[in-house]
Amino acid sequence: MNKTLSLISCLSLMMSAVATDRPALADEIQVTDEKSAASQQYHFRVFVDDIEVGIHRYDVEQLGGQQHVKSVADFKYKWSFVTLYDYQHQNHEIWSDGCLARIESSTDANGEDYSVLGEQSDQGFVVNGKDGQQMLPACVQTFAYWDPKFLDADKLLNSQNGEYLDVKVTGPEPDVLQLHGQEQPASRYRLTAGKLDLQLWYSASGEWLGLQSRTESGRMLRTSCCRRKKPLPLPR
Repeated sequence: MNKTLSLISCLSLMMSAVATDRPALADEIQVTDEKSAASQQYHFRVFVDDIEVGIHRYDVEQLGGQQHVKSVADFKYKWSFVTLYDYQHQNHEIWSDGCLARIESSTDANGEDYSVLGEQSDQGFVVNGKDGQQMLPACVQTFAYWDPKFLDADKLLNSQNGEYLDVKVTGPEPDVLQLHGQEQPASRYRLTAGKLDLQLWYSASGEWLGLQSRTESGRMLRTSCCRRKKPLPLPR
C-alpha cells in the first residue's frame, strides 16, 4: 500500500484518475465568476484501480507576468471502514519565463511530514527539502503536466520532498484515446524518474489528455486532465 501512495505523492500536480482501459477526459473545467479570464480553477476525483481515494484541486492565475499555481490534494485510502493511508498536500508555485521562480509546499503523508521551500537567487534556485538545502540550476521545473514543454527537461523537482530527479522521456508514439465516447488521435510519451514510470497523452495542439502508471505493487493509477476552455500555458 505504501508503494501505491508513494507514487501518488510523488506527482506534483495530480489530476483525476479513471478505472477504464484508457485515460478519459473529465468534465470541462469551470472558470469561477469571481476570477478573471486569466484565472482557472480545477477540481478532480482521484482513483487507484477502481477505488476512489480523494480529490485534487488547483487554481492557476496570471499575476503581473507570472503564473501562480496553488494546489491542494487530499487522499484517503480505505479498506472496508479502515483507513490504510491518509495523505494531504498543499503547494504554491510561481512561474516566470518558463522557469520555477518560487515554491512552498507542505505534506502530511500518513503522519510523516514534509516541507519544501525554494526560490530563485543570483546563484541559482535554492531549495530546502528533505535532504537539506540544495543549490540547483537557475531554471528549474516541476512535473508541470499541463505544459508539454516540461517533457524537454532532463531533471524535474519533486514538490513534495524537494528531490531533484533525473528524467528520461521517450516518444511520441501515435495512439488513439476514447474521449467522451469519441476517438481522438493522441501522442503518447513515456516518462521515467527513479521508481516513477508514467505514460502521458497529449493532443495535436499540446493539450494534456491523460496519465497512467502501474505501481510496484501492481495497482493502476490513472489520471486525466480536463479540456481547457481557454488555454493557459506557462508564461514565456
